[in-house]
Amino acid sequence: MKSFITLILCFLPFLLAAQTDMPSWEEIKKDKDYLELQKELQKVEDETSALMADYSNLTAAQKNNETYMQSFNNRYADIQSKKDKILSSFVSKHPDSFISLLVLNQGKFDFKEADALYNSLSERIKKTDLGQSLGAKIQSIKNTSIGSKAPDFAQNNTSGEPVKLSDFKGKYVLIDFWASWCGPCRQENPNVVRAYNAFKDKNFTVLGVSLDENKTAWLNAIQKDGLNWAQVSDLKGWRNAVAGLFDVKSIPQNFLLDPNGIIVEKNLRGQALQQALSEIIK
Repeated sequence: MKSFITLILCFLPFLLAAQTDMPSWEEIKKDKDYLELQKELQKVEDETSALMADYSNLTAAQKNNETYMQSFNNRYADIQSKKDKILSSFVSKHPDSFISLLVLNQGKFDFKEADALYNSLSERIKKTDLGQSLGAKIQSIKNTSIGSKAPDFAQNNTSGEPVKLSDFKGKYVLIDFWASWCGPCRQENPNVVRAYNAFKDKNFTVLGVSLDENKTAWLNAIQKDGLNWAQVSDLKGWRNAVAGLFDVKSIPQNFLLDPNGIIVEKNLRGQALQQALSEIIK
């Protein structure tokens, strides 16, 4: 098991190497905030070492004893909790520290805590390239969380005419991210077609967003797969603006919106899509 200090701090030199408006790694190593955090993390590192030493001394019978092992799981969970509290407390107490930004950028916090901690950072730290990048990432996650209102967007359809998400207000809408070159997407398309045909007369529609670059391939796939709903794309592949807005890192991916544009479900596949629609659309 790698130490907490290794896992949490070893990424700093690599992250800093890509930044032009933050201290160098050599400067960071001398920073009092860095030294303070390292000292705090050493406490949980020592507890982890002790835990692993105790584990290595167990007999085979003890390791196979569920009740006995639960005590070790509890100890490990307690250490994890302490580590998380140390990091959260550090960021809260050092809002104007580059170290806080680096720790927060690691992404080990749940979304709500990350959002709150980011908002507590000073404007000086937020305005760095890394600070702005992290802010955009958090906003993307916020945009696509269940219960959030989906951000509006506009992209051209197959005829080159702009289509807005808000054009479908008042309907249940499945925003479906796919591409003609994506095998799993093409395999999933028949499920989307069945769902569309089953619910299209019940205030439901699909809005396809393609991550294609080749328009001919895109159009051919639409026709071959029978995707008889609105389709849009900026033909920029993974640089698709809507995909960026919804923090799409893989496809197929989808988001189900209610008539008010609120995300109520996401990433529905196969039978799960029709089941969810049956439960939501009465």
